[in-house]
Amino acid sequence: FKTGTLIDGSAPTSTITTPLDGQGIPLGDTVRVTVRSSDDGGISLTDVLVDGRVIGSDPGAASSTPTQYDATVLWDTRGVATGTHRIEARVWDVDSNTVTTTPVTVVIRPRNFFNGVQD
Repeated sequence: FKTGTLIDGSAPTSTITTPLDGQGIPLGDTVRVTVRSSDDGGISLTDVLVDGRVIGSDPGAASSTPTQYDATVLWDTRGVATGTHRIEARVWDVDSNTVTTTPVTVVIRPRNFFNGVQD
């Protein structure tokens, strides 16, 4: 019985690619949070957190364990308080090594801030 030669003792590398740090978001929008990760053994799970609470997970590809993966979680901002919110992600590889991304801060603003009219 042979299990292979890969021993993965390193955590994945991950970064939030969308939304951008400091980005303004209209209240009530659905925000696509994208996390780009890589690991020599493969990415198995990505959790996205807003203000410390998990808002969704992306379990990766159903048929394989990719070594590079862009996870996507949708965040519905209906009912969210206006103001600053912190987004981060926790990513696991196939050997349960984990990393937490550098947080991204976004600002939820009333929708009329984005209508192009000075009102």
